[in-house]
Amino acid sequence: MSRTMQLVGLAVIGVACVLPIEARAAMALCERLHAGEVAEDKSELIAKQRALESWLSQARKHGKQYTRWGIAWNRQLDCARTDIGSFRCKAVGRPCAVRQVPVDGAIRLKRGTSD
Repeated sequence: MSRTMQLVGLAVIGVACVLPIEARAAMALCERLHAGEVAEDKSELIAKQRALESWLSQARKHGKQYTRWGIAWNRQLDCARTDIGSFRCKAVGRPCAVRQVPVDGAIRLKRGTSD
């Protein structure tokens, strides 16, 4: 590669580094609180799975992008053992979707709040 080509390449890289780049942060857009149906089973694992499936079916009403339990706001999956030895579980949380650009009127939720 000739010396001239190297200098042209460096000049292009230098110009690219100087140009302003707009940065945007992804944000979670969350819906109202949803509670799935209570699920009961002899196995705690199966009761949890059924409770989560019920919650996901509620969240899916907002679109497939809202069906990620891991990013739901204020999510809780509570289970208790019943008198007959089975497990009763319920999933509650605000379904959220990740958006690169916030929609108009979006309300920011702050960590540690119950909203």
